[in-house]
Amino acid sequence: MNSEFLSGLFRDIILREGELILPFMGSILLEDVPASFSEDGMVVTPPSKKLVFNNYNLSSNDILLNEYAKRREISRFAAKQALYKDLEELRTQAEKEGVLTLEGFGTFRFTDREGYTVDPAPGFVISTDTFGLTAVDLNEDVVVEETVEEEITEVPVEETVSEPVVEPVAEKVAEVPAEEAIEKEEKKPIKKKRSSASKALITTVVIIVVLLVAAALIYIFRDSLRPILEEILYSDEELRIIHYKL
Repeated sequence: MNSEFLSGLFRDIILREGELILPFMGSILLEDVPASFSEDGMVVTPPSKKLVFNNYNLSSNDILLNEYAKRREISRFAAKQALYKDLEELRTQAEKEGVLTLEGFGTFRFTDREGYTVDPAPGFVISTDTFGLTAVDLNEDVVVEETVEEEITEVPVEETVSEPVVEPVAEKVAEVPAEEAIEKEEKKPIKKKRSSASKALITTVVIIVVLLVAAALIYIFRDSLRPILEEILYSDEELRIIHYKL
């Protein structure tokens, strides 16, 4: 049994397919593990994934066989014989010794009560979407805050008092009564708002008056303006038709 070859083969298939079916043994599934807190609530574990061995799934597919034949560059018939031989050696050794490790993939364990289980190898990253996230210990934040407070209290009082006191420039401005300054600031925007509102109102009234005057003039002089409007609105042929009908 080529342990290194099987390790790489198993690892690539489980990451790509999410499931690895081992004939006569069962299947290995890639399951999501949500984020969780420790029992004391002080450690936060990020979401991850785990390998779960299903001893009751005895179905089969050609994914493992086809990949085995492709990598060994042999026919499907020869690959089937070689693959079943390797799996038989793996199963026999795991059941005989109770544990079998494939470097780079994981450790198989077998008991008569639970059947097969599998644990990923230390360097096998099975959760690539959360790569780099580690558990957060909330106790560390508390310790950091306490140390910062201690460092601040260690500063001598004499050194802080000995520093020259610089009078802020804003004190000179403070001589102006606060109430007068506030009244001036409040009055300025009100005047601006009133002036702009009055201008808008006057403009609107002027426009309305002009429109009314124009409408009145058009109504009064409608008879004298009719020829001019007809020349503007109608062509010569349309005028002949209109006057003919009239």
